[in-house]
Amino acid sequence: MSTVMDSPHMTEDGVAFTVAVGFMKRECLIPRQTLSYLCRTCVDDVDCMSAFRTHEDAILAVARRMAIAGAGQAPIILERRYFS
Repeated sequence: MSTVMDSPHMTEDGVAFTVAVGFMKRECLIPRQTLSYLCRTCVDDVDCMSAFRTHEDAILAVARRMAIAGAGQAPIILERRYFS
């Protein structure tokens, strides 16, 4: 089961959030480009956060799979290719 810890928030690069998988907490980032791909209309911070909320289940599922697979980078970056 994965859950979002803390509040997702906008950064210069995209939406940052923390996902918990089992006893691990991992910092994650979904870049603006990926959010724009998901919603096709991400223009500003409000649109990007709205896109995150709209696609939150899919985003968390990808983040969870990457954390379980042992993604080494910190934060885990959810690139567009993971949502094809």
